Order: sequence, then structure tokens, then C-alpha cells
Amino acid sequence: MSSPITLNVGGTKFITSASTLTNNSAYFDSLLSGQWADSQQEIFLDRNPEAFAKLLDYMRDNIIKVEDIDTNVLTLAEFLGIERLILAVKIRWYINIGRGPVIIDRRRRGDQDERIAEAFDKEYGGISKAISTGLYPYFLKRDDSNCEKDMAVMTVTNFGTYNVFLPDTIQITEATKPPISIEGREVISPSLDAGSGNIVGALNWLQLNGYTTHEQQLACYNDWGNQVTFSRRRHNAMMSNTVGVLIPSESDQQPTPMKQFALFIEDTDEDTQKFIAPAEFSEDPNVREAEFGCKVIDPVRDDETGCLEKGWLERNGFITHEKTYDDIFPRCIKLLVRTFFPEDNGNQQGRLYSRNIQNTT
Repeated sequence: MSSPITLNVGGTKFITSASTLTNNSAYFDSLLSGQWADSQQEIFLDRNPEAFAKLLDYMRDNIIKVEDIDTNVLTLAEFLGIERLILAVKIRWYINIGRGPVIIDRRRRGDQDERIAEAFDKEYGGISKAISTGLYPYFLKRDDSNCEKDMAVMTVTNFGTYNVFLPDTIQITEATKPPISIEGREVISPSLDAGSGNIVGALNWLQLNGYTTHEQQLACYNDWGNQVTFSRRRHNAMMSNTVGVLIPSESDQQPTPMKQFALFIEDTDEDTQKFIAPAEFSEDPNVREAEFGCKVIDPVRDDETGCLEKGWLERNGFITHEKTYDDIFPRCIKLLVRTFFPEDNGNQQGRLYSRNIQNTT
């Protein structure tokens, strides 16, 4: 068992084991391997005792509340070289600010945390300088007002077909012209197939890939159709191996709810309904594994009464009518309605519904 060590920090005494200090702090690891290794002499530190008390609790438990980390704790952790905590702090800080290079390389996941910390140091000069330049509030709370975003642009033609692009650049031009510079990778190609590539598959793909925010200010309508832009917070993609170090505060923002869409189609004259549901409702493994797959569901009709079974949407949680998306994608919805009801009798319609699902990003 490691021998106890007595420390006098700013006039307050602390007693702990040598291993607690040396296993967590580069400063104490160096100090206790030298002249203090076998000494019973009290160690004095001219530092803030309240900050040290919080850090000693961290060194004992390897976890700390974000709300317990003030500027004194941060500067003392940097002085003591409490590396794992410093790493977690820099990663949280960098992601919260939401600007700068995005470090994502699955082949080098092992050193990704270190590279994020290096990016923090390069952009903001380390912990002490970040504090002195007024960035401490962003450690406590995420900044979504000025963060960098990834965009996904859906171009919809007047015929109801579409493409989804991930543009490399976004250019805002005159309001009468397309505001999006389409210079990126095409993700989804036009398709008339109700089982894949339709508007339901596209919207669900966007949600699953984190594009949950509709950027209404980037909407563009013209003679050939319209452009609809969705975004995701770019730095959310950087997952850290130090997530267990910091206990989030109550003020930490919860992830944007992720939606899943289904389309309800009906012909009131023929008393006929169909649902275009997410791929998970299919028993076909090829559909379930398809990125943009969908399942067409026919409601059960009672053999005796001939009436359609009611309540499929409600039973499966699709209770929110997404009228905004109905208004944005009327041509796409109409294209699917015509797929099932080729003859227009004036009493056919399609409506998008959604349910919230767990956001794992």
C-alpha cells in the first residue's frame, strides 16, 4: 500500500496516498520520484486550496462534475499536469466552441483525442490563454450561434424528382438565384421507386446522418424547382474516448431530437390507404440494410365489414403531422401518390408524419 502524504495547499492540509498523486499528476510523479520519495516532510503548494480539493477528489475517483470546474481548477490542473482531465477539458471545449478543423479518422481512433487537443492548443493557445481571451464560458456551455455546420442540399424538380448533395461550399447569392454552390458528393439519385429513394427514405437518411435542422433562410424557389437545405453541427461528429471523465452539467444542451418519417397516402373515393414506412418495418433484409429503403404497408381490411384497420400511425408513434414538410415537398409527395393512384380523381392526398427516436450522435 502506498504511504500517506501530507500536503499544505495555501494553508489547508490534505492527506492522501502517494499513488493517488503520482498516478494522475505529472507534477507529483516527478516530485515524488526525487527528493520527496522517502521523505515524511510536509509538501507545501502556494495554490488555491478549494481548487485543489476538487482536483484531489478527481484524482481519487477519476470523474468530476463540469459545474465544479472553474478557472482556478483549470489552471491548477494544467500546472499539476493532470493529463487525462486536461485532455477531456480541451476536447469538450473545442467541440463546444464548434470551430476549427474536424478530427475524424477511424483508422487512427487511438490518437484522435490527442489530435483534437493539439488542434485546441493551436487554435486557442492552451487552457490559460483560452481563459485570458474570454473563452471560459464556452467550456461550460456549447455555442450553437457561431458554430460551423455541414450542409446537405436537396434539389427538387417540378416533376418531383430530386438529388441530395453534400456541398463543399455554401455561397449566399441573390435571393432570386440558387443560393447553394453545388460542388460536392451526390448522395441520393432520383428514383420513382416507392421502396427506395423516395422522399421518405431521403428524409430518414438525413435524420440518421445528423442533418436534423432545416435551414429555412437558405430556401430557394425558381422555375425548375427548389432547393432545401438541412444542416448538422460539424463538431458533433468528434467522439472522444474521455467521455467518462466529465459529468455533464444540467445546463448542457440535449441532442436535437431525431425524427423518423412515414408517409400516409389515401384515396377517399376508393377508401384505400397506404403507408410508406421506414425500412425497419420490412422483413426483407435487403430493404432493412438499404440506406434509403422503405416499406410500403397496406392496412388490413376487415373481412366481415370491409372496413380498413385504423390507427397504424398512432400505434407506431407517428403522431406529428409535418405540415411544413408537406408544403416544402408537395411535388415529391404527389409523385408517390401517383405511383399508387395513377388516375387523379381529386380526392387523393399524401401527408408526412413523424415520430421522435433516440439520437445516438
